[in-house]
Amino acid sequence: MIVELSSELEQLVRNKVDSGQYGSASEVLQDALALLEEQELYRAAHRSEIEGKIAQGYASLRPGKGVDGQTVFKRIEQELAAD
Repeated sequence: MIVELSSELEQLVRNKVDSGQYGSASEVLQDALALLEEQELYRAAHRSEIEGKIAQGYASLRPGKGVDGQTVFKRIEQELAAD
């Protein structure tokens, strides 16, 4: 596989290898890709959590448990003023 990097990224990879943190450019890229995968999994889980909270919010509006926007902003202003 051939990978083309910008000069800035290529220098970053070289610096990581030259510093002794990594034994080769391949190790740097493998670690970077593992972190990318971890970040994507975190984002997906976080998105799912947020979507669940949004669904709960909509569900709470149906039985009349909702609060109008003006009231919410007044509460926020009061909390900020209390701090």
